[in-house]
Amino acid sequence: MKTNVCRTSISLSQRRKVQTLERQGGSAVKKLERMGELIYSYGAECFGVVEKRKRTPPIPTKSRRQQEIDRLIMEKRQLKKLWTKAPDEEKEGINLLQTDIKARLIAENLRKKCRKK
Repeated sequence: MKTNVCRTSISLSQRRKVQTLERQGGSAVKKLERMGELIYSYGAECFGVVEKRKRTPPIPTKSRRQQEIDRLIMEKRQLKKLWTKAPDEEKEGINLLQTDIKARLIAENLRKKCRKK
Protein backbone atom coordinates (compact mmCIF):
# COMPACT_ATOMS: atom_id res chain seq x y z
CA MET A 1 0.00 0.00 0.00
CA LYS A 2 1.30 3.43 -0.93
CA THR A 3 1.74 5.93 1.87
CA ASN A 4 0.40 9.39 1.26
CA VAL A 5 3.27 11.61 2.37
CA CYS A 6 1.86 14.36 0.20
CA ARG A 7 -1.24 14.82 2.36
CA THR A 8 0.78 15.85 5.40
CA SER A 9 3.56 17.90 3.86
CA ILE A 10 4.74 19.29 0.56
CA SER A 11 7.99 17.83 -0.70
CA LEU A 12 11.07 20.03 -0.94
CA SER A 13 11.05 20.00 -4.73
CA GLN A 14 7.42 21.13 -4.75
CA ARG A 15 8.19 23.97 -2.34
CA ARG A 16 11.00 25.17 -4.57
CA LYS A 17 8.72 25.10 -7.59
CA VAL A 18 6.12 27.21 -5.77
CA GLN A 19 8.76 29.71 -4.70
CA THR A 20 10.15 30.05 -8.22
CA LEU A 21 6.62 30.46 -9.53
CA GLU A 22 6.03 33.35 -7.14
CA ARG A 23 9.32 35.05 -8.06
CA GLN A 24 9.04 34.71 -11.82
CA GLY A 25 7.50 37.41 -13.89
CA GLY A 26 5.69 37.04 -17.13
CA SER A 27 2.17 37.18 -18.40
CA ALA A 28 -0.75 35.74 -16.52
CA VAL A 29 -1.13 33.02 -19.15
CA LYS A 30 2.44 31.79 -18.58
CA LYS A 31 1.95 31.81 -14.82
CA LEU A 32 -1.26 29.83 -15.16
CA GLU A 33 0.47 27.28 -17.41
CA ARG A 34 3.28 26.86 -14.88
CA MET A 35 0.77 26.58 -12.05
CA GLY A 36 -1.10 23.87 -13.96
CA GLU A 37 2.14 21.96 -14.48
CA LEU A 38 2.93 22.33 -10.79
CA ILE A 39 -0.48 21.01 -9.70
CA TYR A 40 -0.22 18.09 -12.12
CA SER A 41 3.26 17.12 -10.96
CA TYR A 42 2.17 17.37 -7.31
CA GLY A 43 -0.83 15.11 -7.96
CA ALA A 44 1.31 12.66 -9.95
CA GLU A 45 3.82 12.55 -7.10
CA CYS A 46 1.13 11.94 -4.48
CA PHE A 47 -1.22 9.60 -6.28
CA GLY A 48 0.67 8.34 -9.31
CA VAL A 49 -0.33 8.41 -12.94
CA VAL A 50 -2.87 5.93 -14.28
CA GLU A 51 -2.02 4.69 -17.75
CA LYS A 52 -4.89 4.41 -20.19
CA ARG A 53 -5.66 0.93 -21.38
CA LYS A 54 -5.26 0.32 -25.07
CA ARG A 55 -8.54 -0.62 -26.58
CA THR A 56 -8.56 -3.47 -29.00
CA PRO A 57 -10.81 -2.79 -31.95
CA PRO A 58 -13.87 -5.03 -31.98
CA ILE A 59 -13.82 -7.85 -34.49
CA PRO A 60 -16.55 -7.18 -37.03
CA THR A 61 -19.07 -10.01 -37.21
CA LYS A 62 -20.63 -11.04 -40.46
CA SER A 63 -24.29 -10.42 -41.08
CA ARG A 64 -26.75 -13.30 -41.32
CA ARG A 65 -26.92 -12.93 -45.09
CA GLN A 66 -23.11 -12.92 -45.45
CA GLN A 67 -22.88 -16.03 -43.26
CA GLU A 68 -25.45 -17.71 -45.51
CA ILE A 69 -23.44 -16.80 -48.63
CA ASP A 70 -20.25 -18.20 -47.09
CA ARG A 71 -22.06 -21.42 -46.14
CA LEU A 72 -23.42 -21.79 -49.70
CA ILE A 73 -19.97 -21.29 -51.19
CA MET A 74 -18.51 -23.97 -48.89
CA GLU A 75 -21.30 -26.39 -49.83
CA LYS A 76 -20.69 -25.68 -53.51
CA ARG A 77 -16.98 -26.52 -53.11
CA GLN A 78 -17.77 -29.73 -51.24
CA LEU A 79 -20.24 -30.81 -53.90
CA LYS A 80 -17.67 -30.12 -56.60
CA LYS A 81 -15.18 -32.40 -54.82
CA LEU A 82 -17.85 -35.06 -54.36
CA TRP A 83 -18.83 -34.83 -58.03
CA THR A 84 -15.27 -35.60 -59.18
CA LYS A 85 -15.11 -38.73 -57.00
CA ALA A 86 -18.71 -39.90 -57.42
CA PRO A 87 -19.86 -42.69 -59.76
CA ASP A 88 -22.00 -41.77 -62.78
CA GLU A 89 -25.32 -42.57 -61.05
CA GLU A 90 -24.68 -40.06 -58.23
CA LYS A 91 -23.38 -37.27 -60.48
CA GLU A 92 -26.90 -36.44 -61.67
CA GLY A 93 -28.14 -35.88 -58.08
CA ILE A 94 -25.06 -33.82 -57.23
CA ASN A 95 -25.69 -31.70 -60.34
CA LEU A 96 -29.22 -30.96 -59.09
CA LEU A 97 -27.86 -29.88 -55.71
CA GLN A 98 -25.24 -27.71 -57.39
CA THR A 99 -27.82 -25.94 -59.57
CA ASP A 100 -29.97 -25.28 -56.49
CA ILE A 101 -27.02 -23.74 -54.63
CA LYS A 102 -26.01 -21.77 -57.72
CA ALA A 103 -29.53 -20.31 -58.01
CA ARG A 104 -29.53 -19.31 -54.33
CA LEU A 105 -26.13 -17.63 -54.71
CA ILE A 106 -27.34 -15.71 -57.77
CA ALA A 107 -30.41 -14.56 -55.83
CA GLU A 108 -28.22 -13.34 -52.94
CA ASN A 109 -25.94 -11.48 -55.36
CA LEU A 110 -28.97 -9.82 -56.98
CA ARG A 111 -30.20 -8.68 -53.55
CA LYS A 112 -26.76 -7.23 -52.82
CA LYS A 113 -26.70 -5.37 -56.17
CA CYS A 114 -30.19 -3.97 -55.64
CA ARG A 115 -29.25 -2.74 -52.19
CA LYS A 116 -26.17 -0.89 -53.54
CA LYS A 117 -28.27 1.09 -56.03
